[in-house]
Amino acid sequence: MSDVVTLDRRPPKQGKRAPKGARVFGDFIAILVNLVVLWIVRNLLAWGWFGWLTEDFSEVVPLIRLQILVTVGTHIVFVIYDPRWMRSWGEVVTGAFGLVAAVALWRVFPFAFDATLWTNIARFAIAVGIVGTVIGMLVNLVKGTRQLFG
Repeated sequence: MSDVVTLDRRPPKQGKRAPKGARVFGDFIAILVNLVVLWIVRNLLAWGWFGWLTEDFSEVVPLIRLQILVTVGTHIVFVIYDPRWMRSWGEVVTGAFGLVAAVALWRVFPFAFDATLWTNIARFAIAVGIVGTVIGMLVNLVKGTRQLFG
């Protein structure tokens, strides 16, 4: 009996990936949904649906719109070119713009709730979003770097 050790030099498997057609379809859906959200954000104050949304919301709208446009642009890139590392780094880019918008929401806090409880819940939700975005960006940065450089 021999003790032979073999080193497998193949790159590690990265999991099964959805077919190209499914990914492109998902990107088109993401583009469509983001454009609808962009339209809603642009008109939200004028519609006056939410009495707890203050005029200060107009201060963060440009950052939210920019984040949505960057997300749309990223998905357009994914339709054309979508290696795994590009998707991971695209998530980092969109996350960075989302982080800026979320911090602006925290800073401006364009909400006027009747109850302190709802104010606390909204602040907590924004904080969770900020922390989750930072974690997601770090994970995708590491993942994208590993995918690109092995």
